Amino acid sequence: DLQLIMTFRHVAHRYIVRQFHVDLMLVTREWIGISCNIPAFLQFFTLMRLPRLLWTVSRIVPRTTVSVNAHVKVAVDVLCFLLWMFIAVHILACAWYGIGRWSIDLGQPSWVQAAHSELSAEDRYVHCLYFAISIAHGENVTEPSNSIERVFVSVALYCVYLGNIWLVSTITTSLTQVELVTQKKKGMWLALETWFAQNELSHELQLKIKSNAEKMLVEEEENSPEANIELLQLISDPLRVEIHFELYIWILRSHPFFRCYELADPSGIRKICHRAVATLTLAKDDIVFREGESPQDPVVYFVIKGSLRYVTVRVEEGNESECTSEKEVAKGSWIGEHCLWTDDWTYSGTLEATSECKLLVLSTAQTQSAILSGSLSRVGKMYAEGWVAQYNAELAAFSEQSDIGEFTSEAAQLCKEVFPHEWGQVQDEYSSKFKVVEAGGKLSVIRESVGRISSMRFSHAATSS
Repeated sequence: DLQLIMTFRHVAHRYIVRQFHVDLMLVTREWIGISCNIPAFLQFFTLMRLPRLLWTVSRIVPRTTVSVNAHVKVAVDVLCFLLWMFIAVHILACAWYGIGRWSIDLGQPSWVQAAHSELSAEDRYVHCLYFAISIAHGENVTEPSNSIERVFVSVALYCVYLGNIWLVSTITTSLTQVELVTQKKKGMWLALETWFAQNELSHELQLKIKSNAEKMLVEEEENSPEANIELLQLISDPLRVEIHFELYIWILRSHPFFRCYELADPSGIRKICHRAVATLTLAKDDIVFREGESPQDPVVYFVIKGSLRYVTVRVEEGNESECTSEKEVAKGSWIGEHCLWTDDWTYSGTLEATSECKLLVLSTAQTQSAILSGSLSRVGKMYAEGWVAQYNAELAAFSEQSDIGEFTSEAAQLCKEVFPHEWGQVQDEYSSKFKVVEAGGKLSVIRESVGRISSMRFSHAATSS
């Protein structure tokens, strides 16, 4: 059930089943070495430390979550195969020498006595390594001198035969996968070039499309969409709800309403994370929305990473010249909250990506449905009414509009009125985000007030001054 087990009985049972036999061989060899001279054949078990160390490191060092290019992955796999092959050849060479020494201790003829008794230790290792490499290719260059050595050579040849089959099949499979991926990408680019030829687009626009497509391919490789992970489609729906909750709740917590709503209705916030949330990847210079647009499917944007620029144009009273204001929108900001609490919102500015960005997209229709179907629908209505009343009052006082969400003292007061108990638990988290409303105005990005602000569908109508 993916639980952390720390009880002594379970930990001991796991250790005995998986690791105890290896450690026992290593410790037994050390005990024998302390009490008497170590027989030659027991020297082989010292080499068990290397696989044991590699296994331990693989368990301690966390696996990286960053995907790499398919060709690099194959190259790394091949290097790992070569490393393991060298380790196997080294172990085989040492075992072959140990068998020879053991045969001498038993009083039987040995290949060590027959051919290389006069060689130094380094020359003997080189000869054993040459023997092991030859065995790895199916060739025996040293004639065994007794039955023990013949059995060892036979077993080694059989194991090497199976290992070669596995190695060749594994590398072939990896190369085939790379070839399939490469051919798929070539087909995609060829289809794009064909489409360019059929439609007369400017060269500049073609370059932008290619650049954007290439970045999106890299983004997809590094962050695979959930829909592409087949196993995630097979797990139970409650477990997927928990997955989406952990993936997205830390973004929604930047907004005080969702932070309080999480404490007040844990099941409701999980429905929102599961049903109402999606992600959007943007390339530099992508336009999210333009001034004067009315979204057909209203959403609220939360910035996960990257930065955007919000631009508004205001005509000065008594002057026909236009005044342009820009504001940077960084990680943790939200845009278009008005779509959640009002009807028929029209964007007051233009939002453009200034770098590669990733946004969380919150569907207002799904969010409203989740709130209304929950146990705290009354709280949602109270917050919507309070938010619309505050916004209309600010318009009457300052005649300014902006799509950028801001955490103000009025927002804190509204959360305190709607969530009196929950706000007391989280208000310290937002203490550093307060922006005091001064007489000079509230929003740094302004636009002349137009139209009417109406309330969200589940709140009563609120009139604009």
